[in-house]
Amino acid sequence: MIELNIQLGMTGEYRMRVEEKHCAQRKYIRDDVWVLSTPDMIRAMEFSCILAVLDHLPEGRRTVGTVVNVKHLRATPLGEEIVARGELVKVDGRKLWFTVEAEDKDGPIGRGEHGRYVIDVDEFVAGL
Repeated sequence: MIELNIQLGMTGEYRMRVEEKHCAQRKYIRDDVWVLSTPDMIRAMEFSCILAVLDHLPEGRRTVGTVVNVKHLRATPLGEEIVARGELVKVDGRKLWFTVEAEDKDGPIGRGEHGRYVIDVDEFVAGL
């Protein structure tokens, strides 16, 4: 059994500037519409959750994403900075549950929940 040194309420924050590679335009919208894609917003939310617990996991342990349930509330244009935050709200064995949110300078752009699972990296890689 893995002994986890994590506490409810732990938070992580991830900041990023919206670049062309993060935009929905390159993913099938008109050439003149450059806004943050939903998958890239979710990626920022996931990173915030990883950062919330990373320094508190035993050696050789990491987390992998298992559940994403979020709403993308509003578009963020190219060049703007977003901030994603994750807060650990439930621990069920090796299952970790987070609330997530993201915002830009004008307010909320997304919110929801995210589940992660604590793995032993060596075991995980051996099972691939």
